[in-house]
Amino acid sequence: MSKKIINTRTVFLTAGYDPQVFKKIESPSPQAPDKNQYTRWSYTKWVTWAYDEKEKNGWEVVCGGVPGLDLTVQTPYGVMAIDHNWGAVDNKDRADMSVWQGEPMVNNSVYLLKVVDRKWDKLTIEGPWPQNLYELTALVYDSRRKHLILHGAGPKRDELWRFILEKGKWEKIEPGYAESAGGYAPVCTREAVYVEKDDLMLTFGRPADDRTKAGFWAYRVSENRWHKLDIQPPAGKTMNQLFSQNRGWAYDPIHDRVWMVLGLTGDMGRAEVYGLKFSFEK
Repeated sequence: MSKKIINTRTVFLTAGYDPQVFKKIESPSPQAPDKNQYTRWSYTKWVTWAYDEKEKNGWEVVCGGVPGLDLTVQTPYGVMAIDHNWGAVDNKDRADMSVWQGEPMVNNSVYLLKVVDRKWDKLTIEGPWPQNLYELTALVYDSRRKHLILHGAGPKRDELWRFILEKGKWEKIEPGYAESAGGYAPVCTREAVYVEKDDLMLTFGRPADDRTKAGFWAYRVSENRWHKLDIQPPAGKTMNQLFSQNRGWAYDPIHDRVWMVLGLTGDMGRAEVYGLKFSFEK
């Protein structure tokens, strides 16, 4: 398994310009426009990058990828990702449409990055697939069961799904609710971590259409239940401020900390880092 930082993103290129570093990467757009054809001034390529702090140049281009392959998660097998392509969520004519048991569905498959081979391998064998995935979708690795857990599918974007690696298939989870959850699941707000010692996925959110119930939530895998947790926001911050787009979470199993990077003043503002010592208690 590679110990590099992996990133995927769209690269916009001017018509007629095809730099050497991207030549082997196919464009998902129609044939790249000629420099003298001005009906379209640009085209795109989906690029997978790797960063190695020990290398002189740091970043390198690994390979291409399916458009939208940016919902990633680290696993013992390597980086996995879902091609949820949220920018085309409302497009019924998108190229990744499939039919499952007579119903049209978006083929939101799981891929494994092979850094040495410079390619993504598709792991999903067949449907069904979680639907209506948007930018604020969470993906974690359940290290006890060797499954992926996805939060954020469905009409309200509050559904849970598991991807069983041995089967190569998605399964929808039908969770229960602890008394603290009030019979609701939180709408996904993108950030989540799996805490193995407590066997749960920790996240932040609120039920659909009710911002007053914003807070920290845990999906306890062994119980198959949602719990709303009594955890207060960092000092000087409000629950609603934690909905900011400029944030990121990570779990550090060595120090047993959930780390949160929070920026509240735009993309160019200062970011603050907070640590949470978490332990689940019923």
